[in-house]
Amino acid sequence: MSKLPWLALVMVALPSMVLAQTEKTSVTPMTEMRGGKPYFEASQSITAQGTVLTVDPKARNLTFLNAERETLVIKAGTGVKNFDKIKENDAVKISYTQRVSLTVTDAGAPEVAQDTSSTHADPEANSGESASKVTHYKARITALDKGKGVASLKGLDGSEFTVTPRDPARLGQVNVGDLVTISYTEAVAASIQKVKPKK
Repeated sequence: MSKLPWLALVMVALPSMVLAQTEKTSVTPMTEMRGGKPYFEASQSITAQGTVLTVDPKARNLTFLNAERETLVIKAGTGVKNFDKIKENDAVKISYTQRVSLTVTDAGAPEVAQDTSSTHADPEANSGESASKVTHYKARITALDKGKGVASLKGLDGSEFTVTPRDPARLGQVNVGDLVTISYTEAVAASIQKVKPKK
């Protein structure tokens, strides 16, 4: 299964995400009903230390290797004033935010399994964020087991996975065949600081 739905579904299933080796992580969840179907949204703020693998000055992106040896592409927000001083192999501490939402709609005929769009930064805001890429991943509910409190889904790319909602009552608000759209906003850094490499 791809990393995108895994991230989103873990955030739906658990009250918080605890990532080992990160100095600080927090999740702000929000659940409501839209069109008679559940809607979930959460943002995750993380501070982590690692190594810069690559830098894309034009896109203001960097590839970051964290302490768990996982790579992540992070966009430097407009508040990161020292981005031009960040180089490959630098040891850095990054504070960044990820966002994910999950929307359920009645059965329909979606065009693609996964696509992307862009958000636009608010010029009046002082959040340190810039325009970001949003990836939309689509899957169908293939089975519901209300006794166990789980739903089975199959992505339009063929991947299959199960979801355990934090509130099992939500399973009574969806149906087999419903379309689930998971929207993931790329990680956006609010600050990037050079640090001494860990020995």
